[in-house]
Amino acid sequence: MLRGLYRALALTATLAFVGIPAYADHQDNDWSRAYVLTPLEHKRLQAKGLRDTEIFAAANIAHVTNWDVDEIVNMIMRGETPMMITERFALDPDVITRENPDWKTPEWKAAVERGDYFWIPPRSTSMGGPPPSMGGSPPSR
Repeated sequence: MLRGLYRALALTATLAFVGIPAYADHQDNDWSRAYVLTPLEHKRLQAKGLRDTEIFAAANIAHVTNWDVDEIVNMIMRGETPMMITERFALDPDVITRENPDWKTPEWKAAVERGDYFWIPPRSTSMGGPPPSMGGSPPSR
């Protein structure tokens, strides 16, 4: 009788610890894994046959919903429009159709052609001049 109780307790503890990581992977607000469109991803999605507007909409939907971008792309490839997908997820159409200003720059287009793995936006002139030197003031003579 006691042996059966210990086995049941051990089984319950094992199942409890196995279930915790599985639950942790499916959190709704895991912003650390939010989708970000990169030039390489843009090039890959272009190769699948998507237009730029569809790529940008899929990227926005994947970012907001935390779904895999390939699932969103499959919906588009099956004939669903981005507006149909926004209705399915009850999303704001303005958020989905918004294009990041960086995506329209010639630097982005060149990075897509090269297939850059990540994107570092160019410094804008509004940020001021060059950064101050690391050495401090020049030595006096």
